[in-house]
Amino acid sequence: MARPVLIDPADGPCEICAARGPGRCDSCDAPVGEFEHMAGRGFQSPVPDHWHLRPVEGIAGRQAVYAELCLACYRKAFAAKYPGHPLPPAPRQLSHD
Repeated sequence: MARPVLIDPADGPCEICAARGPGRCDSCDAPVGEFEHMAGRGFQSPVPDHWHLRPVEGIAGRQAVYAELCLACYRKAFAAKYPGHPLPPAPRQLSHD
């Protein structure tokens, strides 16, 4: 697995974050759909997608940024990160976008 990218805000806005569309899967670009208790947000990737350099209480640090995924891509990412573990149950879907 490739290591996530480290973004330095001194180089300008994060191109990865800017390219992402709201309500779209960051992996396959499909609509994430509407699920109970998720307010139109997708499923958070189980591993960081990339990192932003950010001060943490005045000390140089980094902030993990996670991809927003549709249910199918989340299940693939979860299975890759946690092989042999059962998939968590999905929340109730409210729409079929």
